[in-house]
Amino acid sequence: MKKSYTTAFCGIISAISIIFLFCTAFFPFAEYALPCLAGAVLMVLVVEVGYKYAFVAFFAVSLISFFIVPSREVSVLFFLFFGYYPIVKSLLEKLKLRFLEWALKLLIFNVAMVSAYFLLINLFGLKDLLNEFGAFKFGIPGMLFLGNIVFIIYDIALTKAVSIYIYKLSPILKKRFKV
Repeated sequence: MKKSYTTAFCGIISAISIIFLFCTAFFPFAEYALPCLAGAVLMVLVVEVGYKYAFVAFFAVSLISFFIVPSREVSVLFFLFFGYYPIVKSLLEKLKLRFLEWALKLLIFNVAMVSAYFLLINLFGLKDLLNEFGAFKFGIPGMLFLGNIVFIIYDIALTKAVSIYIYKLSPILKKRFKV
């Protein structure tokens, strides 16, 4: 692939990712779903141009999100998990042992979520998040447990989405744009 095509393609995918993150300003109820989509879009870069470009796009989107996305929570969650996880996921899935793969995935998720909320509460001063967790019947441990269940569903959905992209969308796009 030509370098100019690769650069332009990365720019377009990054812009789509940023749009998803920025849309959380209009749809605050989607402050988890839209960062998930923003990160999932970066998987296209892994498939089409490789890990290096995907990580560069991830860092660019993360940096820009801290300046234009109104919600600090969304930017931090994207930077500490949703942005890089779809890229790292494909590396983890190359492991031979499924148990090790899932143990690492769950470890990454839990460390990222605990770190993200620790930063949001202590560095960014979003103490209201503690009240939101406290309103949940089982508190923080219950939220983390449910988060792990949702994460497993998210991981499986990412796998299905990348399969659809590889086998259905990518051939159509390559044919359409003569790549």
